[in-house]
Amino acid sequence: MGIVSRADVLQGLAALRGREDEPTIEDWDIRAGILELVRRRGGVSMQSVNIIVVDREIFLWGVVEDDEDRAAVSGAAEVLVGVGKVHNFLNTLSEVARGVV
Repeated sequence: MGIVSRADVLQGLAALRGREDEPTIEDWDIRAGILELVRRRGGVSMQSVNIIVVDREIFLWGVVEDDEDRAAVSGAAEVLVGVGKVHNFLNTLSEVARGVV
């Protein structure tokens, strides 16, 4: 847990746009499963990554070190049973540094 930034709030609101439902226990379990799979893989810093799950739909936001880490987080989200669509809005450090985002 840490500080919640305006970006965190906006990302959450964007994920919920047009929805009336709150995240369910199942959604929280999916989020925990993604974090566990990434932790087991090792080597991926999740400090700047937000995972939002609503109605089994996953939204990945934030910054990872490289394309390999982006693929690892996205792959962990995609392999879980019960997952719907995965929206990957992760950027790499080099993209952020170049101003691509």
